Amino acid sequence: MKNQKDHVSVENIYRLNGRVPLSKAIPFGLQHVLAMFVSNLAPVLIVCSAAFVRGTNNHLTSAEITQILQCAMFVAGIGTCLQLYPIWKILFV
Repeated sequence: MKNQKDHVSVENIYRLNGRVPLSKAIPFGLQHVLAMFVSNLAPVLIVCSAAFVRGTNNHLTSAEITQILQCAMFVAGIGTCLQLYPIWKILFV
């Protein structure tokens, strides 16, 4: 087993388990969070903008769309927690 400590350098960006300097890690982290928000919210917004209220010719209201978006973010958070902390035999790969 190696007892060498990983050095923080820019070259570690492309290595498995490499430590990235904080000046590079923060922008990468923000980019990751923004990509997660876009991939989670864009389909919901597309479907909600095309949806009609059943039995009428009216689109969903802003309050209804906001509630659906909040539910989508909540379920995404639960999914993330299940991936990080698997329960019993439930394992997401």
